Amino acid sequence: MNFEGWTGFGVWLTGHALGLLAALHAVQNKKRNPSGALVWVLFCIAVPYGGALIYLLIGYDRVTKRRRRSVRAAHVTYRVEARERRRVETDPDAATASAGKGEPTLCPYPSVQHLSDFPARQGNAVEVTVGGAATYERMLSAIRGARVSIRLQTYIFDDDDDGRSFVAALIERAAAGVDVRVLYDAVGTSARGARLISSIAAGGGKVAAFLPFHPLKRRFQINLRNHRKILVLDDERAFVGSHNISARHRRSGPVGSRDLMLDLRGPAVEDLADVFASDWRFATGDRIAVTTPVAAPEKAGRQTLQVFDSGPDQVDGGVKNAILTALYQARYDVLILTPYFVPPPELLTAVQSAAARKVRVRLMIPGRCSHRLMNWATRSFLTPLLVAGVEIHERPDAFLHMKLMVIDDTIAIAGSTNLDYRSFHLNFEADVVAYGGPLHQALRGVAEAEWQASIRLGETRFHRLPYLERILLRIAALFSPIL
Repeated sequence: MNFEGWTGFGVWLTGHALGLLAALHAVQNKKRNPSGALVWVLFCIAVPYGGALIYLLIGYDRVTKRRRRSVRAAHVTYRVEARERRRVETDPDAATASAGKGEPTLCPYPSVQHLSDFPARQGNAVEVTVGGAATYERMLSAIRGARVSIRLQTYIFDDDDDGRSFVAALIERAAAGVDVRVLYDAVGTSARGARLISSIAAGGGKVAAFLPFHPLKRRFQINLRNHRKILVLDDERAFVGSHNISARHRRSGPVGSRDLMLDLRGPAVEDLADVFASDWRFATGDRIAVTTPVAAPEKAGRQTLQVFDSGPDQVDGGVKNAILTALYQARYDVLILTPYFVPPPELLTAVQSAAARKVRVRLMIPGRCSHRLMNWATRSFLTPLLVAGVEIHERPDAFLHMKLMVIDDTIAIAGSTNLDYRSFHLNFEADVVAYGGPLHQALRGVAEAEWQASIRLGETRFHRLPYLERILLRIAALFSPIL
């Protein structure tokens, strides 16, 4: 064999060795997602160099252990300081008289309650906003009224009119001496958006990117993203939901999106501040100190809430297991709104099981998804659900971006989590669970209004699809574990 022959053989052998190593790593480390591991194994072996490189970029979790240590340190520090602050700033006699108010409480779904790192808390007041215009006006007003601290966390921060409005408000507060911190996702936010955000740092605030791609620092991972949308003001008021900072969330029609945001006060605010503090600690290494008192629970409201922070750093799956548990406990009604429905097998089984028990199960998806492959993958799962008796609607006139589930009259889940592999296993998400009360009623009203504005899908619609489109749906379904 000549030199060229040996060189070619060496290249071939190296490529297959890299593919095999990547496949073995997937087998060893993708324990929570066996179907995803199988897809990675086949892909890495079939496309040795390309498969190994893509696995390194979007399949290899390099941050889990570091993330766990960082989160534990931030959670412990923040909670100890919060407890000490309340002890010092609360009158001892008043504290004795109101013992237990706003503290952890059992809820109608105790098995769900024990699935979060945070307790269910009484004494919250929550308002619901739908659509970008009303939400942004409320958020900007809250930012302009902040006195001590502002913590903003978002997946997307666009350089547009809305993005510039937020930046101007944040810079004004930073100039007034408010501690302003903005954490954005390094992949979700474009380079233009990142440049816009950097002006906040120039104006006296603090800015950080979550997991930026940086090969020189061995940061190859672009698949684990921070998908949370949180705004905390003075540790007294918080916003959490599905809105990014982008004009697309304000627009109506096919180019816009339908979103939902919760504006809350009460003890649960401290838990959302805790989530931000842990993410900031992970992204920057800096510790955030507790600032001002949380509003007294008895003055906030009567809603019981629980914060769920999910991510690949957690072993128990966070809100995923809460969703599965709630579905299996559902008695008569389940209403789901989600922009992406690419369910892992356990979620698909839970939905079908609820329908088999004669629970009325309704699923609402967008008429047109923002990502074509996700659109195909979603539709590949609809026929078995229709056969099982699930009612399916689509919203034809706007991109439904709400992540909302309402079950019976006792539980509602809203936040940033989509019903797909990415949100369940790869993204860092933030959600709120409402146990009955006025928030459950408000979220039920939102969900029912969206349902009435949508169009029902029938099983025969998918039987009439062209052959090529049916093939595309099945191919998309095969890749759904790694989308």
